[in-house]
Amino acid sequence: MQLLSEYLAGHGHEVTVWTTDALSVECLWESGQARIGKSEETHNGVRIRRFPVRHFPCHRYAMRLLGTLRFGKWRFLYAPGSPRVPDLVKEAHRNREPFDVVHVTPFPYDSLLYAAGVLARKRRIPLVCTPFIHLGEGPESPVRVHYSRPHQMEFLRNASAVLTQTRRELQFLEGMGIPASKTHLAGVGIHPGALSGGKAERLRERFKIDEPIVAFIGVRCHDKGTLHLIRACEALWREGKEFRLVLLGGSVREFDADFAKLPEGTRASCLILDNADEDCKRDLLDAMDFLALPSRTDSFGIVILEAWAYGKPVIVADAGGLGEVVHNGSDGLLVAFGEVEGLAMCIADLLSNAAKRRRLGSAGRSRIEMEFRWESVFSRIEGLYRDLSRHG
Repeated sequence: MQLLSEYLAGHGHEVTVWTTDALSVECLWESGQARIGKSEETHNGVRIRRFPVRHFPCHRYAMRLLGTLRFGKWRFLYAPGSPRVPDLVKEAHRNREPFDVVHVTPFPYDSLLYAAGVLARKRRIPLVCTPFIHLGEGPESPVRVHYSRPHQMEFLRNASAVLTQTRRELQFLEGMGIPASKTHLAGVGIHPGALSGGKAERLRERFKIDEPIVAFIGVRCHDKGTLHLIRACEALWREGKEFRLVLLGGSVREFDADFAKLPEGTRASCLILDNADEDCKRDLLDAMDFLALPSRTDSFGIVILEAWAYGKPVIVADAGGLGEVVHNGSDGLLVAFGEVEGLAMCIADLLSNAAKRRRLGSAGRSRIEMEFRWESVFSRIEGLYRDLSRHG
């Protein structure tokens, strides 16, 4: 959404982003977490307004209790996992700026959906939603249930347009009763040039790594399969295989607690890079032998494209968008979510076969030019905005 906003601003549009002041994910649900100090600023031509996240005393318990209110606006404002941002909701009711389109994302932050719906309805302007539906590993997945609640599907049915990342997501929504006339396969992309400049030797020298590198890039938590990945690596380390697991990104409290309980040798074999900058990320993309993302909570997984841009293969869970994006045995490997033994076999396979790594990574890089460029994605969305604002 940041890149889309900057693209539109660069093409002569006035763009305002409403968001929260949360710097960390956990700030959405817990007090005392990091926040962004600026309530308003302009970045690359985009006006940004940040509204404070508010917390009740005993916030998680209070929200679970209030989440039992399943009628009217309360379904959105106190939905499970949704941040409480009352000032943003108030601003949606009273704002009079000359907007032409409202675009909201993502599920399951339902309080933000509600505010966007209010703004669009009061101004009588089109409402576009990119829900980033996480389909999980199957129809009974708790992840899928969390992203397809009745009030969320009702919201999408009332939207002017719904943008999806994969055909799997689009077909799911149409199966949930979202009219085909409203669903659009927007897709995802990257700017390959913006990713260039990574230097493997800089990362290896900085962190004193001589072994092969298996990388995980994303939020460390259960649904991303992070602990499954560590357990799979642990089994290989016991067999005497030498490599480092590098985990780049933030984490949730539950993961940190579980990680602290792991054996000291396991923790020593993992390099955790919190709050790494883009230079460090590019260096890791260049240095890693392959990416492992055994997640069930990705509607697409842009980091896959970033790995492919560096000619690196990927191992992902056959869940949600990941299972559609990666072609098993062609540009990456698929494994069932939570299947530690199968994940370990895939890791061992790629570690021992450099030719296979090159073949899979090269195939992924070839797909970027043909399928995954931001310019074409953003151009389609800009055209949709124009059509919607023209026809109301």
